[in-house]
Amino acid sequence: MPGSHTEPFVAAYQERYSLEPAKSVARYEYDSMMVVAEAMRRGSENGAIYASSIQKGLSVIHYYGVSGPKVFNKIMQSARPWITGFFGANGLSC
Repeated sequence: MPGSHTEPFVAAYQERYSLEPAKSVARYEYDSMMVVAEAMRRGSENGAIYASSIQKGLSVIHYYGVSGPKVFNKIMQSARPWITGFFGANGLSC
């Protein structure tokens, strides 16, 4: 089940670059920024953001992004690798 960010991201990316985002690392970059932004929103303390705030936010979010689900364990490691291939001259190979 794709996240709510998927369709708008894919449409905007295709319009801008005339490419499928699945052939680039753009989806991971987008999800990375969205995860950090969500962690800052969830972990902020009276509007102030500290490193500890981001850690707190990461511990409670369950983000389903363009590249799939992002869930972090208690030591802030992603429960699933974000990139499972390599990026070469022809794009991302899995």
